[in-house]
Amino acid sequence: MRILTMSIAFILFTACTSNGKQEDDGEKQNNATQQTTSSKTLPSSSGAKSEVIVVCDDTIWDGRAGATIKRVLAKEQYGSRNEPFFELFQLRKRDFKEMLKRTRHLVHIEKGNTNVAEIKTDVYARPQNYVHIVYRDGEKLDSLVKSVIGKAFTSFRELDMTITRNKWKDRTWPSPKKMAKDGITFMLPKSFQTTVDKRNLVVGWAESKKADLVMFVYTRPFTYDDQLTFQREDIIRWRDSISEIHIPADREGSYTQTETDPAPEINVTKVGDYIGFETRGYFRAVGDFMGGSFINITLFDDANERIIMMDGLVYAPNQKKRSILMELEAMFRSVNIRR
Repeated sequence: MRILTMSIAFILFTACTSNGKQEDDGEKQNNATQQTTSSKTLPSSSGAKSEVIVVCDDTIWDGRAGATIKRVLAKEQYGSRNEPFFELFQLRKRDFKEMLKRTRHLVHIEKGNTNVAEIKTDVYARPQNYVHIVYRDGEKLDSLVKSVIGKAFTSFRELDMTITRNKWKDRTWPSPKKMAKDGITFMLPKSFQTTVDKRNLVVGWAESKKADLVMFVYTRPFTYDDQLTFQREDIIRWRDSISEIHIPADREGSYTQTETDPAPEINVTKVGDYIGFETRGYFRAVGDFMGGSFINITLFDDANERIIMMDGLVYAPNQKKRSILMELEAMFRSVNIRR
């Protein structure tokens, strides 16, 4: 397993260090997340999930710096039919009133005597991520934005998922006992009803008026020999083998499979200390007329020579799927794996 995990770790390291530190006349740019002292007197933050307020002049919003922000934060969430990860709302400085300062996700760009880009927490409210970019001259602004906006994307997503999980605390089932014996626990909201509960497979269904959800957590051996032949396409093959048996469509004899046109998007990811792949895309029914979106996170558990696959499907015709996919991701990223 070490060959595979080391190679993936190198990819992650390269991606994480591609936004190098910016300097201006010998001054280092501070683009790392800064932790501020939280006060219990701060008001609760406001704003919906996946919403970001950007405070800046119109010339910035319509220029290169604004284009960078839009490209990173408002990029399409693959598998959600043209829904961006974040909805962006631009405000001019004069409209940045006290109530709006309590927004959960803030990006504030202003002219000053230095060049600095940083992420702070709980500045005007809690919980809150506040991206503060101060620029001395316009030539440095775009590089300042580029140095911090990728980290802001991650911080905003993590905060939304943390808030989601906090709301679930009193509304979750205990982790499935058989899988917990093998050292895998995760948050399972009570909206899900478990239909399969084995040591290597848990399947749950949740139904509402607007959407039907299916999730499964699956483990399989992954030895040194498996590493040598592993390809990303194996993830699709594994998830389809589970779907064919355990995730039927409405018509008798029908079942769900991964849609190949358009093909799913597979990217390297990390959950805690574990490296793997995040896959997003669409599913279709074989023998029926239905389909929807899915997210899959597959992790490599080196110590136990296995993979851990977590998968969620959303069937919600004519409904937005961004928030539902984020909640499934929040559930999967709550996983705890005993070494």
